[in-house]
Amino acid sequence: MDKILFWGGTGQCKVMKPIANKVGKLTVILDNTIGLKSPYDDVPIYNGDDCFTNWKKDTEDYTNYKFSITIGNPHAKIRRNLSNTLINNGLQPISLIHHTSIIEEDVEIGTGVQIHSGVVVQPFSKIGNYCILNTKSLVEHDCILHDGVELAPGVILCGNIEIGENTWIGAGCTIRQNIKIGKNCIIGAGSMVISDISDNQTVVGVPAKKFLN
Repeated sequence: MDKILFWGGTGQCKVMKPIANKVGKLTVILDNTIGLKSPYDDVPIYNGDDCFTNWKKDTEDYTNYKFSITIGNPHAKIRRNLSNTLINNGLQPISLIHHTSIIEEDVEIGTGVQIHSGVVVQPFSKIGNYCILNTKSLVEHDCILHDGVELAPGVILCGNIEIGENTWIGAGCTIRQNIKIGKNCIIGAGSMVISDISDNQTVVGVPAKKFLN
């Protein structure tokens, strides 16, 4: 049975633990937040900026662990950087996919992916490394999600959509077919995207427009 490490001890951790325990066992949680308590009595947590260093000191077989970075967006860059740190120290990323999700044939899935309950991914789509597909999100045919993309619960991608790395699509968004969204974007919850979006944009509304604060 695989020993699994989570980095991130709040909401994403809670959702992913049942999935992890279907394929292995969540054994330890790391989190940079000082004083954060583990949500589970049987899973220890290491806190603070030295959490990984301190855990390594206490764990002789740490390179035998697999890991998932259970930190949601808009922190995709952090998620990917932490993944590289753990890989460089000999740990292995694991993709965790809920048994109720539907992943059709001809779908390509990267490493370190998190796919929650009720997700549907249709044929010829590509899901990059360290993407998160939250509960009941729908990825229609021929979509491309680059590394670090997160779909919040209930997102609908209507087909032949490309989303750039580290972009976060908020809960309940609908993206019209044949749309291209750049990298490092934030699409506000409930938005409807009907035209392309360039890199580094925050958009909200129906139809989605650039957010001005």
